[in-house]
Amino acid sequence: MRQETKLTIWRTLMILAALFALEAAVRYRWIDPFFMASPLQALEVLWSQIWDGRALVLTLVTLYEIGFALLVSTVVGLFAGFLLWR
Repeated sequence: MRQETKLTIWRTLMILAALFALEAAVRYRWIDPFFMASPLQALEVLWSQIWDGRALVLTLVTLYEIGFALLVSTVVGLFAGFLLWR
């Protein structure tokens, strides 16, 4: 087996182990579900949004909000930097 294949398998197993550990932590309430959704719940919501056609709309809304936040933080940061420079 090639080294690259072994590395890919190792990385995949590590990601699956982390997801499994997160799922167990949420199910056994080691992590409060209010703060962290389980991976299976997240996949269920994602699948239902894709099936309903809402995923694209929600993605565009999120991108708009990110762009707006970037614009506001840039303007405020430049203004604060200018005031501190003077």
